[in-house]
Amino acid sequence: MKKIILFLACALTLSSCHHKRQQQAEVEEITQEFIDSIIFHGYTTHVASACLEEEGSEYEWSEFEPYVVKYALYLAHGIVAVFSDSAQFHVIEDYLGKEVIGNCTSYNLAVYDQNENLGYLRLCYQNDGDASQMFVDYPDTMITYVLDEGYMPQEALERRLQRFVRELNESVTVEE
Repeated sequence: MKKIILFLACALTLSSCHHKRQQQAEVEEITQEFIDSIIFHGYTTHVASACLEEEGSEYEWSEFEPYVVKYALYLAHGIVAVFSDSAQFHVIEDYLGKEVIGNCTSYNLAVYDQNENLGYLRLCYQNDGDASQMFVDYPDTMITYVLDEGYMPQEALERRLQRFVRELNESVTVEE
């Protein structure tokens, strides 16, 4: 009888240890999944905006002003957020690709904001490494945020956007 009780105690202990390891692995997986869903987050340093003049041909830009707010790109959820006084959420409709113009590399996204207005969001890097900016373009307004350099490495963004496109294409294939 003592052997049976000892055997059951050992079995329960082993089962408990296995269950704890399994739970720990699930927590690590969830944590990694969460981390992977946040491509980057950081802070803006300045902001400027432009409105289309009445003639409809030129934008009149404001001066850059200091503006420190948090921003984040959650690709797993297809959202870019700017946490200003009234938080702005931009739902990614499509990744339009990478574009190199002069000394700037731009990653372009078609987005809808929380009011369902269609716009374009561009993440731009100066090729000399001097600055990075996020542009939010609407038909009659443009907003430019200067981004703090320490938070968004270009190489990491490019890898994550490629992954986003692969996952987006896989989900479209599964739906068909």
